[in-house]
Amino acid sequence: MRLLDAFEDGEPRIEWLGETLGAEELRGRVGASARWMREQGLLPGDRVGLHLSHGADAPVFLLACWSAGLVAVPLDLHHPPDRLAALMERSGAKLFVTSGRRGAALARRVGGPAAVLDKEWSLGLDVAESVDLPPDAPALILWTSGSTGAPKGVTIPRRAVDSFVHWWGERLDVGPSDRLAWTAALSFDLSLLDIGVALSRGATLVPVPDARLAFPDTLGEYLDERGITCIYSVPSLLARVLDPMPPSLRVVLSAGEALSPGLAASLRASLGERGLLANLFGPTETNVSTAWFVPWGWDGGQVSIGAPCPYVEVRLGEDDEMLVRGETVMSGYWGEPARASWTEGWLHTGDRARWDDDGLVFLGRADRMVKVRGYRVEPEEVERQLESLSGVDSAAVVVVGQRESAELVAFAVGDFEEDLLSDLARVLPSWACPARIERLDELPRSPRGKVDRAALRASVGG
Repeated sequence: MRLLDAFEDGEPRIEWLGETLGAEELRGRVGASARWMREQGLLPGDRVGLHLSHGADAPVFLLACWSAGLVAVPLDLHHPPDRLAALMERSGAKLFVTSGRRGAALARRVGGPAAVLDKEWSLGLDVAESVDLPPDAPALILWTSGSTGAPKGVTIPRRAVDSFVHWWGERLDVGPSDRLAWTAALSFDLSLLDIGVALSRGATLVPVPDARLAFPDTLGEYLDERGITCIYSVPSLLARVLDPMPPSLRVVLSAGEALSPGLAASLRASLGERGLLANLFGPTETNVSTAWFVPWGWDGGQVSIGAPCPYVEVRLGEDDEMLVRGETVMSGYWGEPARASWTEGWLHTGDRARWDDDGLVFLGRADRMVKVRGYRVEPEEVERQLESLSGVDSAAVVVVGQRESAELVAFAVGDFEEDLLSDLARVLPSWACPARIERLDELPRSPRGKVDRAALRASVGG
């Protein structure tokens, strides 16, 4: 893998809890971990479940898997034991890697061979030779929610990792002086940029402790103390870096959810003329497929998802659905080849968009389109219009009721006047306006930082 070659040639570092893991020790740990897994009888192509939180162990074992020719299967730390066991079984993983006392208890419940990393875990420093595999060999299986309730195993090939990491490292001009904050869970595809770009470009990876992410009010201060130059995260977390914006920051990347015009304008202004702000878009199945680099002097209008990145092609199909093909597109769903929809090599994403002067504008998910009083409504469009109103920081819209009784209920966060419905009625047809708007201090979030719409529906009896 190109990433592994760059990792071997550079001087990357991981800074964790005030200590720095230098390049020599980092390479030694990766090599020793790869050798140890091979000694356990694992062969190239075998899967390894990684149940690891922020710290040095997660990136070490991720690279060790790739060095040994193994397929990494990052697992969500918030999943219950039965679900973890089911995902291990579905992926055919032959080793469960976890850490700490809780991890040891969890490993017993999940069952099967396990490695529990703790203070006593030591493999010495031993550089192992990497296994050479073809570009289309799988590198990662990332589990995403399925519309049927059964998770989908997105299989990401090694070429996708290399193309994505190489292009973004070049585009962001990351070098040895950069310090990248790692905020996403290992099971979330955002981690691939933080870990891959930092370690392949000789930069410093700075994992943000889980406690800071759980209580992010001091996140800006934390990033400032550590001289962070680049952060990639969801908008709800990025809003916390504004108070205050660390002067060291030069790159802010947003993904995972829609970036509101208000937040985009604030981030753009706080970064200054030489800073870089980008809105990244793409489902896990394609990783980042489009990006919009917000220009200095932007007037705060509609937020675009931008133009296709050079490693993919994007076109609009029936009903404006985005179809994608290229280097970073998944090879399929693990064990379920028929579950993905393809047309002559183009992957159907289920995302809808339209072209404008800045590239593509996201219209919403095809599977979120609903009918209200006989009209087709995109909840995302209503959300974007709400967020464009004065004083609204963020918004979410859900559908409650069935068929003839279905109606939209909106939730808004911010310092705004009560009469938002009248403002919406000026820009939306009557059938697309919510029946009511609930004011919230903040939107409920899933462990990955996305809006928990199920919780919102439950709050209003939907």
